[in-house]
Amino acid sequence: MVTTYRPSAFHRILSSSPFKGQVCNETSLWWFDKTPHITSNAVVSVPNANVTIAKKCSVFPVEFRVRGFVTGSTDTSSWTVYGNGIRNYCGNVLPDGLVKSQKFPANILTPTTKAAGHDVPVTPDEIIERRLISEADYDERVALAYGFDIGRHKV
Repeated sequence: MVTTYRPSAFHRILSSSPFKGQVCNETSLWWFDKTPHITSNAVVSVPNANVTIAKKCSVFPVEFRVRGFVTGSTDTSSWTVYGNGIRNYCGNVLPDGLVKSQKFPANILTPTTKAAGHDVPVTPDEIIERRLISEADYDERVALAYGFDIGRHKV
């Protein structure tokens, strides 16, 4: 994988920024180095600051995000969704009266899947019903998203 130097937001290239690819690659590598006790990763070697050689992997069509605060500005951010009056977000029932940047009473999982190039929130039931991934893979991904070592902890 070769990282690039083109900053983007909302799927649009904004400009050219030297060393951005290196910073992105090295940031990912830092996290991969800090999390092998949670799950293995695909990194094989790093021959260049912008390059990671990795094992070929199967991609799960679901992205798992754990959110601790009511914040954000994208269509799928907790603040945008909450501000639009949605109180059942990805299967999480949210109370009325929350304010921007407030901490949730407990972290929530907000899975999304892709549709026509953008993220679409999904509930745990939809993930299983639509067979995006198996129930066993879902349970394992939830445990990993929350940082549990599933060999030692019950979810």
